[in-house]
Amino acid sequence: MYAYTKGGQANAGFNVFGTYQFLDFLAGELQIQLPSFRNFGDYRTQFVIGFPFKYAISKGFFALHARPDFIIWLPKKDTIGMGKSLWFSIFFDVGATFNFTKEFFADLSFGIGKVLTPSGFDPTIPLSITLGYTVIPQLDLGLFFGFNDLKGAKADARYMGLQAAYRF
Repeated sequence: MYAYTKGGQANAGFNVFGTYQFLDFLAGELQIQLPSFRNFGDYRTQFVIGFPFKYAISKGFFALHARPDFIIWLPKKDTIGMGKSLWFSIFFDVGATFNFTKEFFADLSFGIGKVLTPSGFDPTIPLSITLGYTVIPQLDLGLFFGFNDLKGAKADARYMGLQAAYRF
């Protein structure tokens, strides 16, 4: 994933994950988010345990999705970790996916997330829009745009980038 953020261009790292489908509409997922080499010293690695849910209202055209996630992340405690080297957060994402053709799709997602610390942070409310193209059934390429927190100031944490998702 490659993203352009307020501070300039950055390799946003990559995710490695495995999904096990329990039912047609429910799965379990384990994900490891690896930061870019540029950011590795401060951000390190995140581990995500999620349960994605998808309901197709019109099969092949329109679907709703939701996923609760529990995130364990390992920031560098003396920079962005604010004295802690192990953080926990919960996140809940909801959205809709539209398939305009068999290959071309758009996704609108928003959610709410909360870092679990004694001091506590206000929850974040992110929003993202993705336009994608399925090159082959295993490969999606996309362009995305989003906000890390809709409650922030106008100039806070906007991003856009390119993504590739390969399934095997």
